Amino acid sequence: MEEKLIKENTWNQIEIILSEAIPEKEYDIWLRPLSGQVMDNKLIITAPNRFFCQRINDHYKGVITKACEHIYNKKMDIEFKIDLNGNFSNHAHLQNQHYSEFIFKPFNDRYIFSSFIVGPSNELAYAACHAAANNPGILYNPLFIFGDSGLGKTHLLTAVGHFLKQHKPLVKTCYNTIESFTNELNQAIVGDTLNRFRNKYRKLDCLLLDDIQLLAGNDRTQEELFHTFNALYDNGKQIIVTSDKKPKDIPSLEKRLRTRFEWGLLADLQLPEEETRVSIVQEKSKQMGLPLSKSAALYLAKQPESSIRVLEGYLTRIQAVSRLKNLEPTLELVRTVIKPLVDQNPIAPEDVLRVVSSHFAVKVADLKSKKKTRDITLPRQIAMYLIRKLTGASFPEIGRIMGGKDHSTVVKGVKKIEILIANDSETNEKIMLVEKALLGRDSF
Repeated sequence: MEEKLIKENTWNQIEIILSEAIPEKEYDIWLRPLSGQVMDNKLIITAPNRFFCQRINDHYKGVITKACEHIYNKKMDIEFKIDLNGNFSNHAHLQNQHYSEFIFKPFNDRYIFSSFIVGPSNELAYAACHAAANNPGILYNPLFIFGDSGLGKTHLLTAVGHFLKQHKPLVKTCYNTIESFTNELNQAIVGDTLNRFRNKYRKLDCLLLDDIQLLAGNDRTQEELFHTFNALYDNGKQIIVTSDKKPKDIPSLEKRLRTRFEWGLLADLQLPEEETRVSIVQEKSKQMGLPLSKSAALYLAKQPESSIRVLEGYLTRIQAVSRLKNLEPTLELVRTVIKPLVDQNPIAPEDVLRVVSSHFAVKVADLKSKKKTRDITLPRQIAMYLIRKLTGASFPEIGRIMGGKDHSTVVKGVKKIEILIANDSETNEKIMLVEKALLGRDSF
């Protein structure tokens, strides 16, 4: 009994070290299901299947070896064995995640065709997406939308999904990012549910995939997407993807995938010209309930850094200062508020983490950790919310900033804070204080 307890405690110690060294999502998928025991100067790791053992050996053996050295002060051999007794049923939750029948769950209800401002810089991409939504699988298939970050690719992709859901509800549609697609694939492999995964994607009528450039170097995902593409295309189903690069410029993208992306229409989004930028500012300020004059909109549109995402960041900052200081968003206020941004001194995610850390008396390292006590979790979610609001960072970007968390964790955290702001005056007041500290320029 005592020897068994020592072995279990050893594996528990190794798990603690691994959980601190490996991003949360990776750990949950690949390391948490393992069991281990020490015998005759060997660590024997038991895993669900052969693929699992190969993955651990290729990607995590080094960090496991270091964990053993840390505990025993000597090197230890590592062996793998496959569980033949079905002892991994307690991880069956991996088999049931991410498999809802209809699958279009857009994260921004404002991303619809009617709110997209069309101009010479984006009219081809807009027209192509609209045509594909009206006639899925018939016109412009596949459709490849590319352009720099912050120009509206995700807006158009999500708009297609909204249109199909409203006007063609029988068209089975899935919107996803490549990051989430890869996570689902990994979980399907771990949970031995590849057939369910393939049925989910290969029986769609329309597949919308965001950030396809993140495929680069991911051979397993490329292999799966290649066969998914063929299954959909051969059956006349619509495929629309976005990227920040043209297919030929995506490094390490397999030739067979690149040629398939190039079969259809490639439509680019460019930096909008001044007139379009003015319209974008006016439309987005209207959505935000920010009474901005045309002269203020023109001033914003003339700024040198004026992609759509940057313009949204300007408006968010103006709205925050206007409300916190109870001031009208005049041209003078607009000039004062965005001056730090134009002067290349914007609020950075690190600034948010530093101020949240100070305000709530927690360490920045704790905000990025996996600790789940309330005194850490609430400040962490507030930091996610404020990074999203004040810097315009994407959910995956925030996940990476917060210690490698999955973007779905960030989405949940931000939504929780939005609910608390609306219903909990005490939390709302705390967040306003943090915002004031970040924006808190008494010169406003």
